[in-house]
Amino acid sequence: MNLRVTTETDTFVYATSTLRIGGLDPEDFIILILPMATLNTAGFQPVVCTFVGAFCLWLYKNMTKDQPPGFLPVLFAIWAGASLNTRFVQSIPPLRKMFHALVKLINNIWIRHGLLPLPSYCHYYER
Repeated sequence: MNLRVTTETDTFVYATSTLRIGGLDPEDFIILILPMATLNTAGFQPVVCTFVGAFCLWLYKNMTKDQPPGFLPVLFAIWAGASLNTRFVQSIPPLRKMFHALVKLINNIWIRHGLLPLPSYCHYYER
């Protein structure tokens, strides 16, 4: 278990414990299973699906070998928050509503689990 203290406040402490099965993080299984399921649905043989899934996992692990475990949800959340503030998303109301709902969902999940909300969404959270 890793105990971390944020620099923003001296009272907010949270603990993280990543679940690793066979040395793989939970997001690694998404990278493995998604290509396998897609190819299996397309009608390819299971052996081919397994090899393609293993290759995608190997490629993903090589590309992200310097990243800490669990960085993918953080990266996705930061991308969603930054996308909400772009001029393109702000100019299209349905797209803005979709990104706003996505950011609210991510923030609710993070707050429910005792984590900080998105940095780009903090001004909404503090109201």
